[in-house]
Amino acid sequence: MNRKLKTLGLTLFAVVAVSATSASAAWGATFHTDGSPTTLTAAGNNTQVLQTTIDELTCTTVGGSGTITGTTTSEVTFKPTYSGCKGVGKGLNLHIEMKSCAYLFTANLVGSHAPFHIECGVPGDAIVMQATIGGVKVPCLDIPAQTTTGGGVTYDNGTIGGVKDITFTTTVTGITYLETGVCGSGSANNGTFVGEVTFTGENSLGEDTDIWWE
Repeated sequence: MNRKLKTLGLTLFAVVAVSATSASAAWGATFHTDGSPTTLTAAGNNTQVLQTTIDELTCTTVGGSGTITGTTTSEVTFKPTYSGCKGVGKGLNLHIEMKSCAYLFTANLVGSHAPFHIECGVPGDAIVMQATIGGVKVPCLDIPAQTTTGGGVTYDNGTIGGVKDITFTTTVTGITYLETGVCGSGSANNGTFVGEVTFTGENSLGEDTDIWWE
């Protein structure tokens, strides 16, 4: 009986120790690179989906870049460019302008995700979405600066051609947005966003360089 209790105790201790180690790694995580500065480029990606009360808005391609100065950092700022965007139900072509806004990704996890931040350099700026009607761009949706409270971002290390990369997977709920122009005149905080982007690194000499998260 004592031997069984002792074995059970050791097993529980091992589980707790592993959990504590994993949590500690997540809380103290950083982004790493072998070169400084390193330019991050959006390499592979899947369809990005924003769901609002207006419609499901999708973009087939996301590009853009960010920079890591130094060999480690706790956060990365990424200003994306979107193309192939449509409002599925209405079939309208959409155009997304980031203005002075960008996404801020923090390495540390809170629970199972890192918080998702939208930051704008100019006070009052927002991510602006316009719909094309009759060849003319008209206002549709604004997404202001915010830190979402539901879901967030996870990071997965991988390799492309033997060079380390990081895939950022975003699953966010509770996004605040403002309906404008042809899309309405209300506001809500029930937006959801799902997207995945893989970043590769390039050093100041234009050479591929390893990037990873841990």
